[in-house]
Amino acid sequence: MSFSEKGQYRDLYKAIKRVCDKYEYIARRVDESNLFKRIVPEIMRQIRQSAYLIVDVTEPKPNVFYELGIAEGLRKEIILVAKAGTVLPFDINDFPVIFWDSFSDFEEELERRVSQIGSWQGRV
Repeated sequence: MSFSEKGQYRDLYKAIKRVCDKYEYIARRVDESNLFKRIVPEIMRQIRQSAYLIVDVTEPKPNVFYELGIAEGLRKEIILVAKAGTVLPFDINDFPVIFWDSFSDFEEELERRVSQIGSWQGRV
């Protein structure tokens, strides 16, 4: 997701963290833990070690699509999210997407998805 500190992204990340915490997963963005390492290898390491990924595709950034492709290639569970009104590129428009506008509604839907993944992974 964007590292932007704009209100909407800050609120989105807080909502994601609340849901992940509820199921004892740790939500991480690479900018929070990457103080001394090169960022791309650290992103790849975190993708490999993740239980699943939540990918915000609101802003069509090539690096986000690249990382999404890596996760897909590693057969990771992926939850796509995007701001309501986002037009998805053809290559990902068949993914189920949680469109966010109201964060309370977003959290409810995200919780359903994370709960399902947790169940598949023996967490709930």
